[in-house]
Amino acid sequence: MTEANEPTASPVEDEPKTGEDGSEKPDGFELFRSQLREVADYAAYYLSAKADRFKVSVRTAVLYLLLAALGFVVSAGFMIVAGWFAVLGLAGGLAQLFQSAWLGNLVSGLLVLLGSAATILITTRQVQHRLRDRTIERYENRQRKQQSAHGHNVTTRAGESDQTTD
Repeated sequence: MTEANEPTASPVEDEPKTGEDGSEKPDGFELFRSQLREVADYAAYYLSAKADRFKVSVRTAVLYLLLAALGFVVSAGFMIVAGWFAVLGLAGGLAQLFQSAWLGNLVSGLLVLLGSAATILITTRQVQHRLRDRTIERYENRQRKQQSAHGHNVTTRAGESDQTTD
């Protein structure tokens, strides 16, 4: 039996202070700090992996962009050389036809310039007409929406105000 003035052992004190491997067990706060450091380490690892994945994606995109640019340059070079050969062939043929080299070169150069100018002019007009038609269509759609929402549109209101000012 224990004497009355001897302290009794608490259940917490009865637990062993060492782990199975003989190392000292940490208290609750130390265990929490250790686990918090572990979670922080895992989070840093995760963020590092995500950053590396982003870097690889950017590198891959840049590589594909460079390959596309190289392909464009090579294709443009082939087109320029093919065009040059076509113009030279045309000039040679016209030189044979006119029996004058300078006249063949002059006529083929003029034909290329006129063809380029006509292409630019036609394309510019087509683009301008297309843009004008889109703008007109956009305003007509707005007027239809105004008509259905309000029972009138900006054109009918403008017509009414012109009649009242006369």
